[in-house]
Amino acid sequence: MKTLLFLTLLFISKTLTAQIKLPEHAIEIIAGRSTHSTGDNKGASFAVVYEKYFRKKLSWTIELGSTIHDGSFPLFYTDPSGHILDGSYRYTTAGFQIAGHAGYSFIRSSRHEFQLRAGGLVRLQSSSYFDELGVLYPIATGLSIPVTYFVNTTPQRTYAAGASCQLQYNYTFRNRLQLGTLAGFQMDTNGDNISHLSVMVGRRF
Repeated sequence: MKTLLFLTLLFISKTLTAQIKLPEHAIEIIAGRSTHSTGDNKGASFAVVYEKYFRKKLSWTIELGSTIHDGSFPLFYTDPSGHILDGSYRYTTAGFQIAGHAGYSFIRSSRHEFQLRAGGLVRLQSSSYFDELGVLYPIATGLSIPVTYFVNTTPQRTYAAGASCQLQYNYTFRNRLQLGTLAGFQMDTNGDNISHLSVMVGRRF
């Protein structure tokens, strides 16, 4: 009798769980640390994401995002007065992109979600990074300070298409607010590879 009662309660519990209607939409804000393959530059990434579920574990997303990375070619020298000056060349690479992903949730409940996303993107990027940089020192020029010169063989502004994959975990609180982490990697036709590790806050509805 106890076994029958236990099985009955278990069946009712499973039935009620299966009938829980999960939210079909989500809005997410993602921000974190990022690395750009050009010069192995560190920086930040930011994105706003809309997600729509069309099955319990299947969804699609549209994402508007941006990245900014910077670095420098270090160069220090001493002027005729004996002061140490910073003549380093500093550069920045920044981009704006639109991405679309298909998502599969290995785990999806009213509280927990573990999801893989994969898709494509289009990206506009502007970069002051050089293709070649040289330094001529005073012993070669006869001047009192070093001279730098640059060669640019690629355009400053580029347009590219690419592919992206993301792995995300999030936890949903009782008020449907989400908090999670996301790791992503993308590559594009301009030869740029960008990886990022971010935090995510969102709202399910």
